[in-house]
Amino acid sequence: MLHRYLLFSMLLTFHGLSVMANTDSVLTKKMIVRADLSSSYTSEKTWWNGTQSFVLLKAYGEVRFRKTLASGWSCDHFVQTQLGYTSFIDSTWIKSTDAFKIHLRWMEKKSKKMTHTYFFQMQSQWMNTWQQTAEQKNWRGGFMNPAAFTLGYSFTFDFLENSNLLIAPATLQVNIQPEQSTSLAFKERPLLKSKHSHIYSRYGFSAFLNMDEYFYKDFILLQHRSQFFQYKQEVLLGIFYEYRK
Repeated sequence: MLHRYLLFSMLLTFHGLSVMANTDSVLTKKMIVRADLSSSYTSEKTWWNGTQSFVLLKAYGEVRFRKTLASGWSCDHFVQTQLGYTSFIDSTWIKSTDAFKIHLRWMEKKSKKMTHTYFFQMQSQWMNTWQQTAEQKNWRGGFMNPAAFTLGYSFTFDFLENSNLLIAPATLQVNIQPEQSTSLAFKERPLLKSKHSHIYSRYGFSAFLNMDEYFYKDFILLQHRSQFFQYKQEVLLGIFYEYRK
């Protein structure tokens, strides 16, 4: 439960921005919603000349919301989620994909060259992840564990119609990992420990590339999102806490 209190505290950071936005008149507002539900059945030959069949179910959804205020401030919020399962015939269902991402951005009045931006990003998964062997079934993750939170200030450079590059010299990142995680990306000592998770804090430089462009009368959609993060380990100077039940 400790990481959920941490999430609540980080969301409160942006409460003041939301209150200020509500006191300003709205010039433009736009929302885009995309959703997809697909299924497939595949049967193929194996290398030993056997037959392997499986069913794939996948759901995808995203929402993008933009608003411009009379003062020049604007916001661009993006939510994306996907969940998929695969079932081999005469076998159990296996989770093939499970993720959601929330990206919130508030921009000051735009200039010709760049825009000052404040952003918050989080990502995690919806369902439990299990590692199953012949002897036992072990829990490896669930909702908000693992999870990642990124908070920062950046300079935004817009290009094309709906694309931008964010350069963030000041970025705080908080990562939550299951206690039994074997990820090699977290080698430093955790900032916080709870019964089921380890929490890591990092401070550094980051960059985000977002592209969302339509071509040929909206027939083709080019969508791309990537990020880079360079950090210094143990930014909080060796001040650590441990919490266990």
